[in-house]
Amino acid sequence: MVTNNRLIEMADGEVRSIGLSSNIEPPYVTATALVADDAIWLGLNNGEWGGGLHRISRAGGQVETIELNRSGELCGGPLNTDCDPVNGLAASPWKPNCMMAAVGLVHMIAHGRLVEICGNTVRRLYFKPFEPQPPHNTFDDGEPASTIAFFGLARVPAGVIATGIDGIYRFNEARNPQFQSLPKFQEIDGYRVSFDIPDVVIVFTEVNARASLSGSVPLMAVR
Repeated sequence: MVTNNRLIEMADGEVRSIGLSSNIEPPYVTATALVADDAIWLGLNNGEWGGGLHRISRAGGQVETIELNRSGELCGGPLNTDCDPVNGLAASPWKPNCMMAAVGLVHMIAHGRLVEICGNTVRRLYFKPFEPQPPHNTFDDGEPASTIAFFGLARVPAGVIATGIDGIYRFNEARNPQFQSLPKFQEIDGYRVSFDIPDVVIVFTEVNARASLSGSVPLMAVR
């Protein structure tokens, strides 16, 4: 368990608590975490305020912010703490000891991408333009201002699956995903849910809208 200032591990009836080297500072709205052998990866979604990615050492509680602003612009990518909510994390099937992160925000326009983190090296793996583009479109390393926002990412037996605002992306290799549109949703106890996609469950929800002007977006849970 990760709090804003401690890492707590519970195993075999014992509790181990470590203070973080620096606090995880607000604002924070939602978080996603992934446990690795040596670290906890923590992705934050702060809506229009970004969020970014932290790596927390399980041995000593050291907190590192993982980011890269290649262009130096206000919201330059591929991973910008001040502008990029991280909504999903997965271990890379193709590169041992590397991680993948899903970035996504819908606020006036949509932007997002998938990135890879190997040690402290960050690189963009995938993006797709999302039309229409704003009147004064700007490009960052070939990436336009409006791109598909991703709100889920998971390791599955055949590779990696990502949930974008327009559909499902299944990666059997690091590039060129298989794409299918969002499935039909059925309402169950007030929730819009789909079990049509193998390996995952998709929930269509407005819970993210409290942090941005996203409206309904697809969230994903692994079966």
